[in-house]
Amino acid sequence: MRDLFSGHVRSILFVCLFSFFSFDAAAVIDINHYDTLETVENITMDKQVQASLKKVLGPDYAAFTGNFDVYGEPRHTADGGLFVEGWLKDLYLENASAFVIYPDGRLSAAWVLPTASVAHYKSNTDEKSIPEALQQWVSRFQNVSFNTPAITQTAETFVDFFETPKFTIKVVTVCGNGANCGEATYYGVRKNDRAEVSLHGFAVRKACEQAICPVITYTFKNGTTTYLLSKIDNSLTVIQNNKTLLDEKGIWKAGE
Repeated sequence: MRDLFSGHVRSILFVCLFSFFSFDAAAVIDINHYDTLETVENITMDKQVQASLKKVLGPDYAAFTGNFDVYGEPRHTADGGLFVEGWLKDLYLENASAFVIYPDGRLSAAWVLPTASVAHYKSNTDEKSIPEALQQWVSRFQNVSFNTPAITQTAETFVDFFETPKFTIKVVTVCGNGANCGEATYYGVRKNDRAEVSLHGFAVRKACEQAICPVITYTFKNGTTTYLLSKIDNSLTVIQNNKTLLDEKGIWKAGE
């Protein structure tokens, strides 16, 4: 009876230890698998990396990952991380993102959008300083600095809805908390096939005596294609290589 009991205890202990070490092994991200120009584009498809990015970035995940159209040369950092950067084609100095990730899941991410004066930054580490690799990365953007000095400001989100015969569009701008009130994100859905597109751009506001002035127009770019949303004549205009592909009137709404 005692041998049977001891064997049962050993079995339970083995299962517990196996589960513990299996969990630890699963938590390790093999960053060496993505440290070449030929393999780095697969890193944002890695499930563990995706999970870390989504947890750190929250609602900014789409804006951040949307910049990875072209990948740059990855490199290992002195403290054991992997630096990865990407940008939209032909928008190397306008729409770009970068992150430093470690095998244990620690992650620091940054991204910039057109006409922005700040580079957005988020991290799941306890480090108060921004990684040197990201500081070097942001230095290539003229008149752009990180948003951390304004982190204590209160952020306010503004949402506009615009509907045309062919499209349903949501436009989001964020003011405060390091965000530039001129930045905007476009979420469009084509009605006939439910195809979706997410774009980043900027808002032009009319002069006023308020802290945040009303928007006149929005401009978004996707490579050589420009999307214009006007509150002056309530229109959506799509232009590619100086040729107008679409010009539709629509209705601005306070909600969906």
